[in-house]
Amino acid sequence: MMLFKVDFEKAFDSVSWKYLDYVLDKLGFGDPLSPFLFIIVMEGLHMALNDGLAANMFHGVKIGSPGMHLSHLFYAYDVIILSEWNLNDADVANAEVLQPS
Repeated sequence: MMLFKVDFEKAFDSVSWKYLDYVLDKLGFGDPLSPFLFIIVMEGLHMALNDGLAANMFHGVKIGSPGMHLSHLFYAYDVIILSEWNLNDADVANAEVLQPS
């Protein structure tokens, strides 16, 4: 199994405002002063990871009972991306986190 952890400590200070405006527009928000801006940015990353799963770019891991599948976890200022180990999934996970679509 591959586990890829990204620490977003102080990430709010480095969020691209252009990206944030794009995500706010896609989610139907109009108030750029919301105290939940960081959560909205993380929702954009969540959607990008889900798009990567749907496009079969990485696969996540099967855990527990049959049919249970886990690809990423968000908590506090961190994200953990899980996948079966292979070089392609490692490259895709790295690209998704560093340059989300």
